Amino acid sequence: MLGDIWVDAKTYRIRQIIGIPLKTPSFWIKNLHITVQFAAVNGMWIAVSVDAIAAVRFLGIYTLAGHNLAPPVAVASTPSR
Repeated sequence: MLGDIWVDAKTYRIRQIIGIPLKTPSFWIKNLHITVQFAAVNGMWIAVSVDAIAAVRFLGIYTLAGHNLAPPVAVASTPSR
């Protein structure tokens, strides 16, 4: 992958990755651009969004977006008697 990585200057955590693959993933996909963003969620540093934009041969430009990738927060319950 060829791209850029943004790193937080204070914590040295990766904030964002933007890039393109060195090889095309298939005959059908051209000009693939990928963006992954990271953030702290419930004390964990995880990817919170992924976006991909590609030119699909003979069909045009398509976008794939995955947002709010954080795991659901478990609700603590008290045992019933």
